[in-house]
Amino acid sequence: MYYFTGGMPAVVDIYLKTGDLNKTREVQQEILNDYIGDISKHAPTNQIPRINMFWNSIPSQLAKENRKFIYSALRGGARASEIL
Repeated sequence: MYYFTGGMPAVVDIYLKTGDLNKTREVQQEILNDYIGDISKHAPTNQIPRINMFWNSIPSQLAKENRKFIYSALRGGARASEIL
């Protein structure tokens, strides 16, 4: 259940109180959406799509065995110099 809840205190709390996996996932998604919204408030408008691209790639980047950040995974064949 730790993997499902992500270890987020509010998400774990909701799961322990309700035992409802759907409600647990909803709370988790709300928190993740709040992170995205908060990042967007503090970033220049022209940088938001790039930041979202990085944010959305984090789970797949961390799932790799070598854990190196692969820029081409963001956009097919892209290099760091093109993305940064």
